[in-house]
Amino acid sequence: MHKKEGTFITYALKRFDIHGKLQNIVFRRKRNGEKHAYLYEYVPKYEPTVLSRRTDAIARIAATISNPRHADYSENIVKIYYYTPYFVYPGTYNFTCNTFYNIRKAGDYQIQIGNIIINRRLTPRTRESFTFEEEDIISINCWMDGKLWSERMIVVITEDYNLEGLYRDWLSEHLGDILASPEPGHRSLKKYHREIIGVSHMKTVTGKAEENLVIYKGAGEYTMHARKAVDHAENPQTRKFLSTYQRMLSCWKATAPEFNTVWKDYHKIWFRNNVRRYQRATNCLHLWTLAIHRAAAKLSFDLENLSVDNWLPGVQTLGDLLKAAGLAYYGLTEEKLGVEIFLM
Repeated sequence: MHKKEGTFITYALKRFDIHGKLQNIVFRRKRNGEKHAYLYEYVPKYEPTVLSRRTDAIARIAATISNPRHADYSENIVKIYYYTPYFVYPGTYNFTCNTFYNIRKAGDYQIQIGNIIINRRLTPRTRESFTFEEEDIISINCWMDGKLWSERMIVVITEDYNLEGLYRDWLSEHLGDILASPEPGHRSLKKYHREIIGVSHMKTVTGKAEENLVIYKGAGEYTMHARKAVDHAENPQTRKFLSTYQRMLSCWKATAPEFNTVWKDYHKIWFRNNVRRYQRATNCLHLWTLAIHRAAAKLSFDLENLSVDNWLPGVQTLGDLLKAAGLAYYGLTEEKLGVEIFLM
């Protein structure tokens, strides 16, 4: 890729419209349309919180009933997020109004907690802080112009309860009712797309721009994305994965030949239904580790002890594995679903 003297940023600023981070600079736009840039400052990802674990639990459930590529996924995920209560431990929590009350514009709202109504001037980015001290079920309603805008249910639990288990059990009991409920009717949050957009006669470029900086073609006709090689060695999720990957690989090498063949056929079907063509391929082994992680989470199995002799409980056939992992069958025959994973 040809470029003039100087950094790639100097080159790109003259030819492209940059949104998001490029190398060590973040390019944004203010609300008035004025361009704004500042130096990037790395902030380590926070450990999972009580609220983020709710999001993760809902995402796992949604993945078992639909697919992000399918038309009904957006409708279903919105319903599940809206109608699922918040299970929290005693403590103080901060909620942003755009996600908690589904507020999309500034205005005068009434917040009702029990018989108490609080008049508030709220904006989408206003943060609401609540402190919960003991077990309770609390209903928080948001009203605007005399009409009910949104409803939220907070269930305060003790530390004895497993958060993920509660969400799994509650959703398994109420999921049917949720999917049959009407859509909340709130406008979606505006997404900020991080991308590079061609605005001159040179619409797109791809390839290595600088050391550890590669430009990829985006989904849009004139869009690109910048990627930088990152060392994930200190990432807790990476360390956890690496500690169990060799065990999953050993199990994969020990699978029965017939299962290996059927799994490769299943992978082709799964790939067509789950991965866009311009994305990097997910091979058979990647899908194998995905299925094991999902199944282990559902079965509360510690992958640190995984082996052929200490395998996932109750998972003997392909059908057992797909069911435990929450993966679709995609019309596989009973004969293929009954193929055993390991030779007995």
